[in-house]
Amino acid sequence: MTRRWRFLVVTAAIVALGALALLTEPSPSVDETARQLGSALRCPTCQGVSVADSPSPVARDMRDRIVAELRAGRTPDDIRREFVAAYGDWVLLEPPSRGLGLLPWAIPAAALVAGATRWALAARRWIGREGGARGRPE
Repeated sequence: MTRRWRFLVVTAAIVALGALALLTEPSPSVDETARQLGSALRCPTCQGVSVADSPSPVARDMRDRIVAELRAGRTPDDIRREFVAAYGDWVLLEPPSRGLGLLPWAIPAAALVAGATRWALAARRWIGREGGARGRPE
């Protein structure tokens, strides 16, 4: 190989390694993953507070358990399923979009559709009373 080809091969390899380094994301640390998982779980003793933000002893125990499970090699989904099995879907701060958990998502949409329908019917009656004429009725 000539010097020029060697230079091109080495340059291409450096560029490829640099691009690969930019494309790969560093894996989050155990503490970051535990914080994310704790933020998605509700504290059993606090009203509407996540495990990550709660000062209660139960939440502290749950945080310690999450960290221990992550260090043991369990995935966040496995740990989440374990807490759901122990406490039910209630422990999730964002309800699942299935079964009764679908209600918090469906009720606002149904209220919006009902309101739009009511407004459309009221507008139709109002236009019908005026007979399509513009201005004030006589």
